[in-house]
Amino acid sequence: MGPAVCAVASTDIARTSTRLNVSSAWMRLGWLRECTVRPDLATGSDHEVIWADLSVRSSPAELNTGVGRLLESRTDVELMKTEFESLLPTFEALIASAADAAEVGARTAKNQLDTAAEGLNEVIHKAVTTSILRSSGKRGGYVWWNREYAEAHTQLRAARQQQKSAPGSNRYQERLSRIRSNFHKAVTKAKRAWAKQKVEDLEGNDIFGAMQWAKGRRRYRSPPLMDPDGSMKVETKGKAQTLRAALLPPPAPADLR
Repeated sequence: MGPAVCAVASTDIARTSTRLNVSSAWMRLGWLRECTVRPDLATGSDHEVIWADLSVRSSPAELNTGVGRLLESRTDVELMKTEFESLLPTFEALIASAADAAEVGARTAKNQLDTAAEGLNEVIHKAVTTSILRSSGKRGGYVWWNREYAEAHTQLRAARQQQKSAPGSNRYQERLSRIRSNFHKAVTKAKRAWAKQKVEDLEGNDIFGAMQWAKGRRRYRSPPLMDPDGSMKVETKGKAQTLRAALLPPPAPADLR
């Protein structure tokens, strides 16, 4: 999942239904986390600020490769501002058209407003994805992120939101506990599958590097290894011996005749 971004808009209090119309497109796309009125932000007496909390999702291609996590801590704010301002005229044209339709009571006003909301979302999405670097998948990031993990994470987020909507519901709490347990299992399974594939792909001098890595001392322990006999190795020495036996088998005896 990507970071949340906030879209701020101002609407005439006399047309309070606008807030629902603006958020309907985002809800349909699955990008709206929350949409609230912010009376604490200063506006004119006849307007109110609408605060929409949006969630930027990774594309299916990014989920398949495990690459694409947005690194919000490395956001280029100036680039985001420039990109947003360059795309703003497109959204302004859409919202102007929707406002004109609403003024005359046109039947297409709601659809035009939905189109304008989608346009604003597209502007924000492009500005965010252009100005925020994505994870390269290096240094033990989320290189193990796969489709099963992504689906489990989506289910967990949905269960958390559902539980927050009714904190006193035992059914929702039990469902959240069950989905959280499945999520932790998905994380463990994904990490083990990635580690297993990395070991199977080793060749050449990388084999010796893996042996040294297995002997090293680190904050987080490496996953256990299973030898050909089915025995699980959890200690450093046992892991190193298992790697040596699997990747560097003894050479066949030489024929000296």
